[in-house]
Amino acid sequence: MDRIEQLMKDAKPRVGEPGITPGAVEARSIVFSTDPEVVSLAGRTPRRRAAMRTAVAGLAAAAAVAAAVVVGGTLMPQPAPDPANTGTPSISASPTPSHSPSPTATTQPAGLSTNGVACTPANIDLRRSTQNPATEAIPAAEQKYYKVLGCADGWLAYELSAEGARVIGGDGGDAWYNIARLQDNKRFLTDFQQPWSSVYSWKFQALNNDVSQNGQHLTPQQAMDKEFADKGIPVDIRPQLVGDGPPTTTGATPGLSAYTSPDGRVTFDYPQQWTVRAKESSAPGEIRLTVHDAEGKKLAELVYGSQGGGLGGGCATPVPYTVLDYAEVSLPYNKAFEGVITPRFAYRAMETNGRVLASYGLTSTVGGADGKACSIYNVVNGPAESPSYMFASGAQMRADFSDAEAQAQGVMTFATMDEAINYRNSEEYRLLKAMITSLKIPNAPVD
Repeated sequence: MDRIEQLMKDAKPRVGEPGITPGAVEARSIVFSTDPEVVSLAGRTPRRRAAMRTAVAGLAAAAAVAAAVVVGGTLMPQPAPDPANTGTPSISASPTPSHSPSPTATTQPAGLSTNGVACTPANIDLRRSTQNPATEAIPAAEQKYYKVLGCADGWLAYELSAEGARVIGGDGGDAWYNIARLQDNKRFLTDFQQPWSSVYSWKFQALNNDVSQNGQHLTPQQAMDKEFADKGIPVDIRPQLVGDGPPTTTGATPGLSAYTSPDGRVTFDYPQQWTVRAKESSAPGEIRLTVHDAEGKKLAELVYGSQGGGLGGGCATPVPYTVLDYAEVSLPYNKAFEGVITPRFAYRAMETNGRVLASYGLTSTVGGADGKACSIYNVVNGPAESPSYMFASGAQMRADFSDAEAQAQGVMTFATMDEAINYRNSEEYRLLKAMITSLKIPNAPVD
């Protein structure tokens, strides 16, 4: 199941790029705007809840989210379930029409109340994210799909079942919990235009432990408390609203190994089940290596100390590209270069020729002007000892790559943008991002 769009900042990924002529660019002449924005997970819809609804509509089973299967760079769809067995109808003179069984009503906790108001779906109003928002009570026929999780101090948490989401077309599943606040009219209100209207479910909080984002691995409880605080929900009533969460386990995160180059110029952490393979280089002082998973698949390449020229050359007509994820890092870079900004990890995708190309890595450059690019480079404008360096899936992604060329250059190919977004939710991606953002260059100053 996809993450809901609260995972990222709501923003359009169309970044400006001054002074660039498409078709004849060099990697070190491409610059980021000062506002590198990230596309919402659910796509490019302007309204938060509408985008969240779009994300949930394409979700697979929840258990498959944390371990999405990527084969050859493509996220493989899960097989469809077998059709339900309807049985053989009996024959009679006056056959009785069969009826689908009625859905089982959700069991509500008994006796919950706050400030003298019963905490039940019948007392919840919804204000949708529309141009002309209307406040409406949950219809009586639909209340069976909602379950109250808890309430305290005028706050109430509840969820909509996956069955309810299918029947009424609303937000549902186990992606998040909805939050409502008690109003002066003695009814609870969920205002989907407010940040406090929903939080990740416990299952999804367990995935919010990205070391590159948080600086440490968060337990689900820490992640939930952080989201409560960020959204203005009292943290001290979290147990009453959503419970204590899953037991904290140890040893679930794969162990890490540390790599340091023979000359000590670069170091990074990587999962113990992966391997680092040094590559020979004819250039004096140049470090080249690749990182492979347990099956031997190449996941990333690092080059440092290169004195060669920048990448560049003509390319095809620019196509739309999207920044799916980014995280700033503390690494050396050439501030003298016009328009350069601080280095960052970025995961970017291009829509071209009926498919989506995607690559990830460190960069100090933007793809192109007006949200379009013909080439995207995962290269940092470095210090004097390495005018350019990379730690990425590949150095370059071009809109006119064939599938074979893309694979050779470390570029992934997806059928849709949703599949590229789903890869961002995979364990492999989480480990890759943590590894690449752990890179340190000890002897080069970072201002």
